[in-house]
Amino acid sequence: MVSLGLNGPLLCELRAELHRASLLGADLFGADQGIGVVGGQPSAAVVRVADNQVLRPTTPLSTAC
Repeated sequence: MVSLGLNGPLLCELRAELHRASLLGADLFGADQGIGVVGGQPSAAVVRVADNQVLRPTTPLSTAC
């Protein structure tokens, strides 16, 4: 399965379980969270996204990993 962004923490948890062979199923490939700005796109009013699906940094330093 391929998912190209807006993934929540569940994707990482499921992928780890699949790699440990704890679950049977297809491998998961994802692009992690989306990125936006506070009050910007993708708008939660238009695209139904949870808070943990889109990183919305408030300062330049908060984007660092």
